[in-house]
Amino acid sequence: MAFWFGSSTLTMEDFTASPTPASDRSSARVATPAAPRMPMGQTDPATRPTSARKDGFALGLATPGARVGVTEITGNNPALEKRLEAMGIRVGSALEVLQHEGGSVIVRIGTTRLALGVSMAHRLRVASLDLH
Repeated sequence: MAFWFGSSTLTMEDFTASPTPASDRSSARVATPAAPRMPMGQTDPATRPTSARKDGFALGLATPGARVGVTEITGNNPALEKRLEAMGIRVGSALEVLQHEGGSVIVRIGTTRLALGVSMAHRLRVASLDLH
């Protein structure tokens, strides 16, 4: 059995080795803890490139009647991206906001009407397609 810490691999023998004499302790292997990591699906804002965030706003902030285009799907969630893809929503899709109540949004994509929950609506970044 092996354990992975940071960039090194430790085996079970590293943990069960007999105690070393005091004169030999300076050469004993010591496991150092790994650097703290961000929770799954999140990136450290300090290391995120500044160009990674595209212009636009969350779909949940769009007003009824607005025509918007999807510019980005935020959050590193492959399941969400797959679900949106199955509904026909991907980067570059044109949407029309039909209704916006209590955070949920009803949009039209082509001839299909879709209801999106609060979480899903706020993960879609959009830009206005209206030429006012």
